[in-house]
Amino acid sequence: MGYGWCDNVLRLAGRILIVLGTVCLVCLAVILVSGEHTTSPRAASAAKGFVMFAALGLIPGFWMLRTGKELGVTDDRMAALADLMASYRRLKIGDAARKLAWTEAEVERIFGRCVERGLIEGYVDRATQELFTDESLRQEVTPPGTTCSRCGAALNGRFLTGETVVCPYCKARLA
Repeated sequence: MGYGWCDNVLRLAGRILIVLGTVCLVCLAVILVSGEHTTSPRAASAAKGFVMFAALGLIPGFWMLRTGKELGVTDDRMAALADLMASYRRLKIGDAARKLAWTEAEVERIFGRCVERGLIEGYVDRATQELFTDESLRQEVTPPGTTCSRCGAALNGRFLTGETVVCPYCKARLA
């Protein structure tokens, strides 16, 4: 999948840096509590060094930990959308957003990332606000312009193998 190992490595490196920064803070606290920093210039220099190394450990450590978590969440979201698209083949953006509890903008953004990474082969139809997989286009069976057998209304949608076609006007189920 996209980042599989990268998020774990970032989180691990972040934890290691946080631990090292915390150790530096503990050493600094020992120097400050002992009062040694006021009498010895060497201890004062050591205290300054521990402050610097604590900052160099904690700041990037927390950044790596947060970034690793974000990458993991993005990876999980891409997997969820790829699974959903494998099941449905074609799905309105609003329906995907409701099923996944995301916003429509998130669905479009993550769909784009899935296509970039090769998890999904498909595209977004802006006219109908639908997500399509390439598989759905190969399986299209009812061409646009077909009419309803009950009321005669034009059915301008794309209908796939295995889908139940419902007339948008009379709500008749068509085979």
